[in-house]
Amino acid sequence: MFTGNKISIQTGIGTAIVIAGVAVYSYLMAKIEEEKQTVGSVLCCKCGIPMAPNAANMCVKCLRYEADITEVVRVND
Repeated sequence: MFTGNKISIQTGIGTAIVIAGVAVYSYLMAKIEEEKQTVGSVLCCKCGIPMAPNAANMCVKCLRYEADITEVVRVND
């Protein structure tokens, strides 16, 4: 090869197995990490945009439109 050292068939096969093993391991670890980062999503029940699930299954925009939080806020007189 490059250094002038001869490589036996056994060494070549072993090296190929190691390189293939590292490639498979890296691929599987990337897939596992990708699955960890994937958050399930649902569609907003009002407008239908994809969003992270919440108790109302409504996006923030629709929640703001539907709910008037000033009704429950008390003013200390």
